[in-house]
Amino acid sequence: MVKGVNKQIIEINDTGSKYFERVLLFVAPGKKDLPNELLWARAKEYVIDFSKNHPYAAPLREKMLKRRARKRVLIISGIIAALSIVAVAIINIL
Repeated sequence: MVKGVNKQIIEINDTGSKYFERVLLFVAPGKKDLPNELLWARAKEYVIDFSKNHPYAAPLREKMLKRRARKRVLIISGIIAALSIVAVAIINIL
């Protein structure tokens, strides 16, 4: 638990995301006196729930899948083009 001047902050370093390395949550003023274990449990639940149920989660996941598909198509196209060039070169040699 990190304590600032006026705020109590929970820092989560293991986000499970390849994009974000940590999450900072500021504890509500009326909840500062709760046990640290309870605050940590609620913080982890919140981060997991937020990442699954946030309105932007599904569109971002879709966008990521589309990018992966485009990347795969480009890679396969490049491989096919390279093989075609090699085939033409072999035919010209023979």
